[in-house]
Formats: sequence, structure tokens, C-alpha cells
Amino acid sequence: MTALAWLLVVTADDTVKDPGEDPCTMRYGGVGVSEVFPPQAYCRYEGGGTHDLATGAQFAFWVCFVVSLVLLTAGLWQVARDPKTLLRQFRPPSTG
Repeated sequence: MTALAWLLVVTADDTVKDPGEDPCTMRYGGVGVSEVFPPQAYCRYEGGGTHDLATGAQFAFWVCFVVSLVLLTAGLWQVARDPKTLLRQFRPPSTG
């Protein structure tokens, strides 16, 4: 989900697909700008003003990103407390 939200944000101002038909040129009269990290897409006007694009996808990205970090931290914390838990994950079940 994080990767999908990231992709939606960074392609919100996509001028490669249809030059001259991107949302910034058609609706707002500006130039589309994307930043990879933190993911952000916005229209920049000649006067220096901006208009954010894909704010909902930006929010979804940050929520998924934080949840991913929390889950990763919890897993690493469990392995740090008891390293044998990681080995038990990959050991075949004993028969007998």
C-alpha cells in the first residue's frame, strides 16, 4: 500500500503521458513538480504560488509508512529480546 500511495503522489503531475494535458497545465495554469521523498506533487505558478496535488494519497503514504516502521520495529525488538525466535521460524518441525 505504501508503494502504491507513493506512486500515486509522484505521478500526480505526470506530463510524460500527455504533454500539455497534465492537471497543472489544463486546470491550474502552472507547471507540475514532483519530489520523490518525501513524496509530494504540486503545481508551481510563475508568481511563486503552489497548489498541492494528491493530498489524500500523500496522507495514505505517510500512514502506511508509519505502520510499516512500527511493524518492522516490533519484529526487530522481538528478535533482539529472543534471537531463537528467528531461528524457530526457519527450522523444520521436528518429527518423532
